[in-house]
Amino acid sequence: MLLMEAGQAVCNILVPYAIKAIMDGVVISNGQPALASLQQPLALLAGLVLAEILFSRISGAVLITIAPRLRKHTTESLFAYLQYHSIRYFANHFAGALAHRISETATSVNHTIWSILGDFWPISITFGVSIALLFGVHPDLGIFVAGWVLIYVLCSYWLATRCQNVSGYQTPSSHFSIRC
Repeated sequence: MLLMEAGQAVCNILVPYAIKAIMDGVVISNGQPALASLQQPLALLAGLVLAEILFSRISGAVLITIAPRLRKHTTESLFAYLQYHSIRYFANHFAGALAHRISETATSVNHTIWSILGDFWPISITFGVSIALLFGVHPDLGIFVAGWVLIYVLCSYWLATRCQNVSGYQTPSSHFSIRC
């Protein structure tokens, strides 16, 4: 899924490059019908669009196949972990509450992994390819965009950590604490 999401992100960010190549082909032909100069850019555009769709569909198929297995594995691991706790622990905690915490944790693990793979990973790839293309065209612009991305990520992280108290977010240890 990691490779499919990366492939989809690369194809997506390269589509404007293919359109630029088509525009360059039109300019070179001086308005004359020169299909020969447009064959390669059009094939590039068609290939990128097709590859993006294929990567997207394969990634979705992997997600549908893996998600239930990951949730099952997480739930089984947490139940196995609970089995080694003392009788006193179970006397002080309701079984239903523990089962609910395990279910919520398994769902949260899935959600976190899919957010990273489906949201953050493609954005990282898009930024990386964009910066690489800009370095090839204009190194100063590439440095500027790389700096902007770094500042944006650092500010987003800083703001997210400051908002945790307001959002009611609890640290994982306080949300799901299993003590002997």
